[in-house]
Amino acid sequence: MFGNFIEVNKKKTAIVYITENGEKLAKSLHSFFPFSDIFTLTKKNTLDKIFHQCFSDYKNIIAIMATGIVVRKIAKLIKSKITDPAVVVMDEKGKFAISLISGHLGGGNELAEFIADKTGAFAVITTATDVNKKFAIDDMVRKFGWSIENPSKIKNINSAVLNNEKIAINIPEDFFKEYFSDNFEFLNSIKFYKTLNGLLNSKIKNKVIVSNLNSLDKKYLLIRPKNLYLGIGCNRGTSFEELDSVVKSNLKHLNRSFNSINSVSSIDIKNNEKCLLIFAEKYNINLKFYTKQELNSVHESYRTSKYVKKIIGVKGVCEPAAILSAKKDMKKCLKRKKLLPKIKQGNVTIAIQELLFT
Repeated sequence: MFGNFIEVNKKKTAIVYITENGEKLAKSLHSFFPFSDIFTLTKKNTLDKIFHQCFSDYKNIIAIMATGIVVRKIAKLIKSKITDPAVVVMDEKGKFAISLISGHLGGGNELAEFIADKTGAFAVITTATDVNKKFAIDDMVRKFGWSIENPSKIKNINSAVLNNEKIAINIPEDFFKEYFSDNFEFLNSIKFYKTLNGLLNSKIKNKVIVSNLNSLDKKYLLIRPKNLYLGIGCNRGTSFEELDSVVKSNLKHLNRSFNSINSVSSIDIKNNEKCLLIFAEKYNINLKFYTKQELNSVHESYRTSKYVKKIIGVKGVCEPAAILSAKKDMKKCLKRKKLLPKIKQGNVTIAIQELLFT
């Protein structure tokens, strides 16, 4: 799968409580979430400050208090279902786990169900597709770690699903089945197309486009798969601005979306290179580093460098790094393509591998 799916309990989680009973529940929940922090009221730390920090720094928020309190505290913080964290509200007795916001894209529904499974609470889910036991397109996007270019179109597709209307999408049926084996009933509602042109020429009005191409009509729901694997080499001290410019200008030239970047990779001696670290953190992109042995293990044809071989002991950095990263996501229904062979621009070398549906 080309994506960045992270299990719900592996996401950075904030657990907020305000009472003694809430503290007991918070400590119990903490054991199920290895990347969680517990917050409570202090003289300097008000609920307003806590929620403001949690919205910025955490993917999951579990609030152990009355729903009304949470609603009032987060109302001014809510921005978009694309960026808002999942918020689940629990009573201090742990009877209910209520998915409050970001149920699908943020994983709030899955978070509530996970908590229910671990604690015995009752998961309260109110999203229409889940209540009617229907498949939600934004749930698929979250599970794959993909992104949606025009989220306003989500409601059109989910409404069509609820009304038992046909949906057209350009991904292989086998790919879908592999990850949604419990949703075979939904297959009756989907028409799978092997090509983008086939989808666009379809008479079905409810279209879902899965593509990294920039030049697409956004009148349909446009999903960006994470299928671009960037290999980067750079001189020591290269600025973030230069790296950022090189990446964006090449993607623009290739007519590919920046939102489809899966990862950036390089050699391990660059694991403290600031431009790479800043780039990955700013855009929340996976950053990978490979050893000399790993890079030299790539036997595919690529542009080697005698200078790099002499200085650091590898035949190349950016191309073999991109190849290694893309190969890990290979599946039978995918094909791997050299989208951009190694090129050098200023202090940066870049190569791009692309995974596509066959």
